[in-house]
Amino acid sequence: MRRIDSWKGIHSGPVLVIGNGPSATKYDISSIPFPSISMNRGYELFEGDYYITLMNTFYMEKVAQSNYDHVFMCGGYTEIPANIRDGFKPDLTCIPRLSKRDPSPPEPLNLSKGWKVSHTGVLALYLAAWMGFDTAILVGYDGHGRHFMPRVLADDIPNHKRHIAEMYEFMSLDSGLTIYNCCYTNSYGHNYISFDAALERGI
Repeated sequence: MRRIDSWKGIHSGPVLVIGNGPSATKYDISSIPFPSISMNRGYELFEGDYYITLMNTFYMEKVAQSNYDHVFMCGGYTEIPANIRDGFKPDLTCIPRLSKRDPSPPEPLNLSKGWKVSHTGVLALYLAAWMGFDTAILVGYDGHGRHFMPRVLADDIPNHKRHIAEMYEFMSLDSGLTIYNCCYTNSYGHNYISFDAALERGI
């Protein structure tokens, strides 16, 4: 298992960040010429370079024998049940998790100081910035919680309002990460880019 510190600044250039919104199913993600970060149910679409989740037991069981190069989780290694830890196939890094009672980290972009758990889609962008990528190209970041799976979540669920606030908080930081969204129904006001144009950026 690696420490999160060892990932700081190891990359440059663009990264594709794959959310779980409906637009994630519209593109041939396997054709991308640069690294990717998937999250949560992303293993059902594409097993690429990196995977991240906050919901440890359920998703960790699903990715334990996946072909991801590396898996990141928020929390401690011991939170993964022993039957899943044994024979876990991808490399694993745990991002320290702060409780709701802990104050917010004074250096929000410094993942080694811990993270307050809420929204995997936002944490994936913090991870991209931590790893040194300068551009994040998003697919599946649309619909305010409408999932590419058959179930559809209501737009007014309180968690989603908090997630939106956390996204705008990240966007206000000097992360060094330029964000483009490949979805026309852009939830967060990011710059739009077509998927074809996104591919050209990685060539």
